[in-house]
Amino acid sequence: MRLVAIGYSTVEAIPLYHVSSGGSSLRLVVAGGEDLGIDCDWAEVCSIARASMGEGVEVSPARVAGYASRWRVDVVMLDGVEPLRRVEGGSLEQIAGKTLLGARSQDPLEADTSLVSFMLVDHVEPLGGRVPTHRLVMGIERLKRAGVHVEVATYLEEPRYEEIIPLAEAVGGYPLHVYIRDPRRGLPSFIERLSRRVPYAYIHAGPHSRLDTTCPRCRAILATRSEGALQRTILKGPVCPRCGARVPVLGRVYESTPSRLYVVSRGGTEWIHPARLG
Repeated sequence: MRLVAIGYSTVEAIPLYHVSSGGSSLRLVVAGGEDLGIDCDWAEVCSIARASMGEGVEVSPARVAGYASRWRVDVVMLDGVEPLRRVEGGSLEQIAGKTLLGARSQDPLEADTSLVSFMLVDHVEPLGGRVPTHRLVMGIERLKRAGVHVEVATYLEEPRYEEIIPLAEAVGGYPLHVYIRDPRRGLPSFIERLSRRVPYAYIHAGPHSRLDTTCPRCRAILATRSEGALQRTILKGPVCPRCGARVPVLGRVYESTPSRLYVVSRGGTEWIHPARLG
């Protein structure tokens, strides 16, 4: 596989909040991505999309699997623009057999999900992206029917709920991450309307962020977070320990982000050039 960059990060930094919570991730930015038509300087998805358009360096799946094992990561994440389209299934089998494997997608309607356990879906139309919301909604519904764990990230200039109504309907009981560039006007109303529809909605808006997980049935606080890190959780698995309600959780759940992981990642991603893997 041809890679532009390799990152070591907390899982929360991707962002994934219900996959190996508190764990570590090996992020692989796959080369050869197409131009999404987005241009921004405030959301990581834009820089990753630009980077994935590069030619990259050939790295063997065996070497990737070896580093995933050596670094004891909980998750391997194929990152960039539709990385599943540019990595052969045989390559993925070597990785999927050793750890949880997932991928990012901006148009998952036709993605081959046979070897992935989860997907992070980007809603890029608000950034000028070419994938319309209605097509993205169909892709999310398809992933849910296939039994793939889904987390969705949308990117808004301001907190306008009308922009994401179809998305909120489609996400249902799965996590929705909302990144807001300027949250100064209308945020309380936005959060109130969103929380009625999406029980696991996370607002990424600087000091106005809402990143904790609350049980939709008993309202117990199940997990507390800062940006990029799990501070504490009472979850042991996909069930609320207070009332027994099902919670969409995949993989091991840590009590908090280990200090050694946070020291290296600083709650973000430590990127390296793939040529450094040798």
